[in-house]
Amino acid sequence: MAEVTPCTACGAELQGRKSLFEYKGVPLWLCERCAALPLSQRFDMLKPLIRTIDREAKERAAAAARVAYREDITEEQIEPLLLHAFLDLIQERKAAGKRELVATMETIATWLSERTTLPVKAQHVQYLTLALRDGLIIDVGGGGIGRPNSYDTTEAKMGIEAFWDQVDAFLIVWKMPNRKSLLEA
Repeated sequence: MAEVTPCTACGAELQGRKSLFEYKGVPLWLCERCAALPLSQRFDMLKPLIRTIDREAKERAAAAARVAYREDITEEQIEPLLLHAFLDLIQERKAAGKRELVATMETIATWLSERTTLPVKAQHVQYLTLALRDGLIIDVGGGGIGRPNSYDTTEAKMGIEAFWDQVDAFLIVWKMPNRKSLLEA
């Protein structure tokens, strides 16, 4: 006995010609009558299902993100991890022939998340860069709101040994505001 597929929009048993389309990977079957309706009417009929699909997709994405982040890190390891990952980003740009790192905070947050497996947000990058600037570890050039900033270390100005002494002293006294949020899954 063949499996009966109901129309996703009206629930009627599909007979004859049927139309299939996907929304975020979920197959949606339409009977001939529903497929012939204007798009706005079809959308109104499918709106509750589409909202459910969207909600479930967000829940799946959030669950996948929680699984991807490290659970083996302590609060005390956050600052050194973020600081060194950020300094590595700057040095990689220089090694690639660039004068400095030029990026938005959102982009840097994505890069730091990939490197540290912590859920870094633009807000965390803002805290980090302001503290590093105030701690005389980096120079920041402004591009304006929503535009990329430029970041460079003060290593050339200070000398290698003085720079790393400054980094060590910075790590002793600085704690990332709201650092527990980086450990939440």
